[in-house]
Parts: sequence; C-alpha cells; structure tokens
Amino acid sequence: MKVSIDYLKKMLGDSGLSERRAQMVRMIYEDNIDIRTLNNLKRHLLDSKKVEGNLLSIEEYENVKDKIFKGQKHKIEPLLLEEIKFNDNQIDLGKLVEIIDICNHFPLKVKKIKNKSNDIYVVLSSNTRENYDVKASSKGQIQDDNLMNNLEIIWGTINQRFKKLAHAFRFFDMDDNKTIEFIEFFSGLDKLRIKMSDADAL
Repeated sequence: MKVSIDYLKKMLGDSGLSERRAQMVRMIYEDNIDIRTLNNLKRHLLDSKKVEGNLLSIEEYENVKDKIFKGQKHKIEPLLLEEIKFNDNQIDLGKLVEIIDICNHFPLKVKKIKNKSNDIYVVLSSNTRENYDVKASSKGQIQDDNLMNNLEIIWGTINQRFKKLAHAFRFFDMDDNKTIEFIEFFSGLDKLRIKMSDADAL
C-alpha cells in the first residue's frame, strides 16, 4: 500500500516537514514495519541508561533494535541509520523519535484476523476502573452524561479510523502483549487527537 507525501503533510498541517524526512517516513511505512514495534523501539531506546543527552551509541541502538525486531531485517534500515547518525559512533535519538512520531500519522497496517466483531461500544461501555462503576438504567443505558459524551467521541473516532474491533485493539496494544494498559489507552487517544482531562481519565 502506498501513501502520498501530500497525505502526510496534510496530517501534519504542513509544519515544516522536509521532503527528505517525508520520503523516509513513507519508505518505513511501505516497508511494512508495524508502528507498534517502532513505538516499542522508541520506548526502549529512551529508557536506555546509556543515553547521553540526546545521543546513543550505534552499538547500543543496534542491540536494542535487534532485540525488538527479533532479528528481522528491513531494507530501510541502512537509510534510516544514515538519517539519524550524529557521527560515526552515535545516533541522534531526537531524530529517530521525530521520525517514529511522524509514522504514527499513517493509517495502521494490520494482518488479517479471524475476529470480525465490530461491537466496540460494548467493550468501551462495560469496563470499570478500581471502585468506580457506571450506573445503568433498567434498559442498560449509561446514566453518566459526561462519560457518555466521552464514549461517543471515542467511538466515533475509532469507528472512522478502524474497520474492525481487532484493528483498534492492536492500535492501542502498543507493546503487543495482548492487553491494553491504562497508559497505552490514553496514549492511543492522544495519537487519535482525542484530548481528555485528568478528571475524565481517572
């Protein structure tokens, strides 16, 4: 699947994105690298104790990358390394983070799955957090107006972005461990440009 650079610039509001950087991001997308894997790579690199300022040794970068990608190689890797190099021994982690963040604006690519459920509303409206519960009427309708409004916004955005519930689940499951943690859910909402207050989040 090919996505135009014009699409990318439109998603980013044409905010000073260079042609070279746009080409790089498009090549990553067309190389079928899962964005969740890229986000996982970003987290591990940022958490590395070997980061000095914004710089990380190429050796450490390669070690972390090989661990996250489980030995899989992609044709974009040499070009990506060249793009993020600071010198012969180090990478500029800020450049890599910027590239990965831009990649999040592309449509999510997922493998075909057996689960064809599209009833995401049931999932979003049936969960509880700690001791907080939502009161329901005798017909099962949620009575918390603020929560209902938030759910409708989330549902509407997810319904437009994803064809199937499993696609949405994979988008939120950033570390690909088959569960969606609280921080992953709200990080996913942020990537979908859904803003929620701290009061709504807890």
